[in-house]
Amino acid sequence: MAMELLSYGDSLPCGQYYKQSTFEQVINFAPTDGGGDYLASIVTATVGDGPLHVMVDHLPDSSQWDWLRVDKNSFVVVSDLEVIVLNKGQGDCYHSQLDWPEVELNSTTMLEQRIKLLTTWLALGSQPGGIASLLHSRWRPAMDSFNRAFYQQLQEGIDYLFSEEWSKGAKMLKGIGPGLTPAGDDFLLGVASASYLMGWAMGREFLSQRGAEIACLVRSNNLVVDSMAGMVAQGRFTYPVKSLLTELLNHKSTPEQLKSAYNLVNNFGQSSGSDFLSGLVLGIERSEQWLSMA
Repeated sequence: MAMELLSYGDSLPCGQYYKQSTFEQVINFAPTDGGGDYLASIVTATVGDGPLHVMVDHLPDSSQWDWLRVDKNSFVVVSDLEVIVLNKGQGDCYHSQLDWPEVELNSTTMLEQRIKLLTTWLALGSQPGGIASLLHSRWRPAMDSFNRAFYQQLQEGIDYLFSEEWSKGAKMLKGIGPGLTPAGDDFLLGVASASYLMGWAMGREFLSQRGAEIACLVRSNNLVVDSMAGMVAQGRFTYPVKSLLTELLNHKSTPEQLKSAYNLVNNFGQSSGSDFLSGLVLGIERSEQWLSMA
């Protein structure tokens, strides 16, 4: 059955890409010229839309795929056996930035209540050993020596992060923890997203800029992390994250809608989603600390 284009991200640069990695629902491609610290990804609806995603209805046997070419009007997937052309006119363009006035900070009390819900869900459903569980007191008695050291570094990094030495804190948290995307990186991108959201909603450019600076510090030699960090720095988000940020501030949102959006993020990876959510919650809760230093 022929593969069909469903949608594509608004931030995919035209150019030639080589296959970098393959997963069950994702095929990643890196720029052939070596000049970009990002990945273009062909994904299924299970993963969802993103600024650098090409979403298709299914992934056929992709083991032979070698190249992806992004043109003005099409995406071309090339192998030794076939050439697949996906015309952009057949799919929708996903807009990855937040929408106004759908997202508006009408009530800080409403936001506080919703953050409490997220905190409760994280405490009840976090994976042992992930950042969400380490920040919750009930897990501390069971920690081994590795997790105790991880927890101490995490707490020290967080203290610096929300101070005038925020860059020192970000560097302490960067790259720590297990995973294809280290837990510390996921956490920092959650904090950066929170800072961008609060600055954008409150009209405080200082906060949005701080979020962009943190996201830029997360960049390393991990193209998966670098892709996410580069987009967050620009205020561009995957569909799950954008949906959650929208539900947090949309005064018409219900707890059921918020939980649905929360689940989309939390279910990403083994603990990447909950690590990101931990950073998002903390970033919103402590945004006033950064504002006091502006």
